[in-house]
Formats: sequence, structure tokens, C-alpha cells
Amino acid sequence: MSKISNCLLMLKLLSSGRLMSVQQIADVLEVSPRMVRTYKQDLELAGFYINSINGKYGGYVYKNQDKDEITRYFSVIDLHTLESIFNRIKDDDSFDKNDWIKLLNIIEKFRTLLIFDKHSEEQSFDKNLINDCLRAIRSQNKIVFLYDKDGDAEQRKILPQNLYFHNNNYYLTGIVEDDSIRTFRLSKITKIIS
Repeated sequence: MSKISNCLLMLKLLSSGRLMSVQQIADVLEVSPRMVRTYKQDLELAGFYINSINGKYGGYVYKNQDKDEITRYFSVIDLHTLESIFNRIKDDDSFDKNDWIKLLNIIEKFRTLLIFDKHSEEQSFDKNLINDCLRAIRSQNKIVFLYDKDGDAEQRKILPQNLYFHNNNYYLTGIVEDDSIRTFRLSKITKIIS
């Protein structure tokens, strides 16, 4: 696995709150104990402070004080960077297919964290609509929906590219039939037809 994947997996292992020895972490990640120490330093540089407990039964423990810690340090721009990297390597035969599938899974997890965890208490949103949009973005499928424009429902067809949150609203950006880019407020999408 890549260094980023290993760091994220290490953080996930330690997020349970239980103490793990450096050797246990190294065994799970299939790396040397020295690399585990390097990952710890990298995570701490990124703002994830992992406690070290010395002694025979010592190791690392991570107490997540704030459930939104990942989303505080991982922004939508970072998500777009990961998506851009993924799009560049997915058709490159020199990369192992399993690695880019793992990267795609990481992207989906962070996309879900950014959308549902960061703003879930601020306003209620149609999670099914958001999930439909995310699936269409990931699979690069066009969607057809009804959009409320001044009280009239207009049918729109787009190739969705991005879903983001701004000023307490979700917005879907995509390429319309004339190859221009348009942004639609999700609260005005009344129904996805296909």
C-alpha cells in the first residue's frame, strides 16, 4: 500500500481508542516498526496527535477528542486533489488495479465524511438525493432531473462533476448538453428522473 493509505489505515486502527504496540501496527500494515514511527510523525504533522506509552506493554493510542477532526484538516480541495490523482492513474496500466480501487474507496469515505459529518447538524438534507449525485459523479453517468426555476419544474440533463457545500446549501456542478458548466442548488432539484 502507499504511504498515504498506510497512514490512514494506522489512524483508523488507533481511532478505536485501544493501545496498540508498534509491532502490532507494523504487522497489520505489513511494514517495519521504523515505518510505523515515521507514519506517526507524519500524522502528527497533519494535526493527529498520537500518544506514546513507554514500557514493556507500551505502544500508541489515539484519543479522538473531536469527531470532526478529519474533516477539519481534510478539505474539499484535498478531496478534489485525490479525485484528480485517481482520474490520472485509473487507466494507467503501470498501477496495480487493487491500489486504485483502494484509493477510490478512500475518496468515497472522505467524500461521505465531508458531506454528512461536517454539516449534518446544521440543516436537514435529502441524503438519498446526495447519494444519487455522488454515485453519478463517481460512475460518470449523466443524470436527468426536475429543477425548480421560479416555481416551474424544468427538466435538466447533466454530467455531474462536483457536489459541494457553501453557505448552508449543497450545490451540484456539471456539464450540460452544450458542453458548458452549470451549477444547481440541490434544494431546487425536486426529482431525479434517471
